[in-house]
Amino acid sequence: IDDDLRERIERHLEKILRGSLAESKENCKVIDRVSMSTLSLMFEMNRDLATTLMLDGMRGEWMSDSESWGLVLGKFNVADPRYGELLQLCRTELPKGKVTIEIAAAANQQLLEDNKFVHPLDSEAGLEQIEEWLDEKLPEDLKEYGAPLVATVSLAFVKNSKWRELLDLASGNSDWSVRAEAGWVGGLRGDADSIKLLVEMASDVRFSDKAVRYLEELGLQERIPLEVKEPEFAARAEMAAWLGHPNELGRPPDEVTII
Repeated sequence: IDDDLRERIERHLEKILRGSLAESKENCKVIDRVSMSTLSLMFEMNRDLATTLMLDGMRGEWMSDSESWGLVLGKFNVADPRYGELLQLCRTELPKGKVTIEIAAAANQQLLEDNKFVHPLDSEAGLEQIEEWLDEKLPEDLKEYGAPLVATVSLAFVKNSKWRELLDLASGNSDWSVRAEAGWVGGLRGDADSIKLLVEMASDVRFSDKAVRYLEELGLQERIPLEVKEPEFAARAEMAAWLGHPNELGRPPDEVTII
C-alpha cells in the first residue's frame, strides 16, 4: 500500500485503540477481542507505535486483564529494540491481571530456544508475583488460566537465588501437574530432589506418562523405574494420561485397573 493510505490506516487504528484504552472495565468484555486484534494488526503497520500502545495497555485497568494477549505478544519478543522497556515495566510497575501471566509464558517459550536474555520476572517484584501464583489460595480463575504452571516454568530461567525456595513451594503443590513441572525445572537445574520427585511420579500410574517424558527430555532414561516398562503398567499409564486430558476428565483418575 502507498504511504498515504498506510498513514491513514495507522491513524484510524490508533484512534480505535486509544478509545479502547479509555473505556471502563464494565465494557471491556464487549471490545476485548476486537481491541487486541487491532493492536496485533498495528504491529504489522507501525511497530513503534504498536509497542507504545501495548505498554499503555499493560498499565491499563481493563486491558491488563484481557485473555487475548496471546494475539499481541506473539508479535513482540526479545529481539525487539524496545524489549528493555517491557523489562523495566515489569521491574518498576509490574502489570496486574492476566497480561503478566502471558508475558511470563511468552518469555518461557523464548528462553527454551535462547537463554541469553533476562526473564521479565527475574526481579524482586517478579519473584513476589511467582510466589503469589504458587499460593494454594490463588483464585480459581487464575489457576485455570495456568498461573501456577507458568510460575513454575519461570523458575527454570530466573537467576535470583530465591528460585530454589520457590521451587520447593511448587514441588509441594496440591496440583500434580505443577509438581511435575517443578520436577522438570529442578532436573534442568541439576537438583537431585527434583529428579527424585520425577522418579516417584513415574512410578505412580496416574502421573507416569508425563514424568517419564520429562525424565527422557532431561536425558535421565536410566532413572526411569523398571516397572514402568511392563506392558500392564504402560497400558494403565496411557489410559490415565488419556483420561487426564482436558477434553476427558481433566485430571488423572484415582485408580486404573485392567479387568
